[in-house]
Amino acid sequence: YHPVWVEKNISENTQLYSGLIQHEQIKMECIEQGMIPLLIQCVMQESFHAKNIQQYALEILLAMSLVKKGSEILGTEIKFIEKLKRLNGSE
Repeated sequence: YHPVWVEKNISENTQLYSGLIQHEQIKMECIEQGMIPLLIQCVMQESFHAKNIQQYALEILLAMSLVKKGSEILGTEIKFIEKLKRLNGSE
């Protein structure tokens, strides 16, 4: 797969899910299907466009963190939490 196509596809999907994730049923299904690690990878991947991919992935993860299971999964992701602290300027 061509890297530009892959990034465009990821960008479109994260934008789509950022709107859909507000619905509880979709949020729970995404958590159950293991989407959190994929979204964390989108945030951690430095080569991905910050506004088109990383921002949407963070929005989705924020919505997932409001569910107990999502919060528990995110709480175990130390490198991700460290990155959030750096982005927030609190490290």
